[in-house]
Amino acid sequence: MFGPGFVNKGKCCGNRPCCVFECEDLQIEYGKADLNGTGVGSSATFSCQAGYRLLGNKLLTCTRNGWSEYIPICFASGTTVVTRFGGSRYKFLPGLIDWSTAEGYCKVQGGNLTTIETKEENDFLRSVATLIKTTGEINPNQWWIGLTDKKTEGSFEWISGHQLSYTDWYQGGSRQPDNIDSRGGTLNADCASLSPNYSFQWVDEACHQLLNAFCEIWSVFIHMPK
Repeated sequence: MFGPGFVNKGKCCGNRPCCVFECEDLQIEYGKADLNGTGVGSSATFSCQAGYRLLGNKLLTCTRNGWSEYIPICFASGTTVVTRFGGSRYKFLPGLIDWSTAEGYCKVQGGNLTTIETKEENDFLRSVATLIKTTGEINPNQWWIGLTDKKTEGSFEWISGHQLSYTDWYQGGSRQPDNIDSRGGTLNADCASLSPNYSFQWVDEACHQLLNAFCEIWSVFIHMPK
């Protein structure tokens, strides 16, 4: 058994199996990834289709801990940003919609509002939201995720049915969740989002607010445990 990222490459001394680290293959939506290999020291160069611009680093290097940075994204004003991470495919919807409408749209696409199961997945989503913010073209750049306590106040659940095993609630001055809508100051803030005003940590908002949304698509790309 080899650790994550290690693969069997022939035989070593005593005819024992050798293992070497390889980075995962990369794809970029609305663009192209040119890889000169997946071994340590290899590189990947990214470009976007006409009408899209690259956000993030154009060149990534394979290290013993994986690719040196997150894969960049191809962005075009007014279009849905699509990207992949950890076996899932994500759609970042730029339009302003309430939480229930966003979940309905995600279900039609074959998924749900995003379920965040690990720190690595959370960091990735925050990085994409931060890249989108640099364009200044999507406001308020606050993103619904699939977490809600609509059923039982104070007991948050993922709409996908996955177990809530990881959280990233903002713990500063306005400690979250506080059941207070930060945009309107009203009570019954039952739906979670990533907010730029809180460094893209989680905050609870009133579900009727009009925000952007993350979809995680289950049926288009196989969902793997994170």
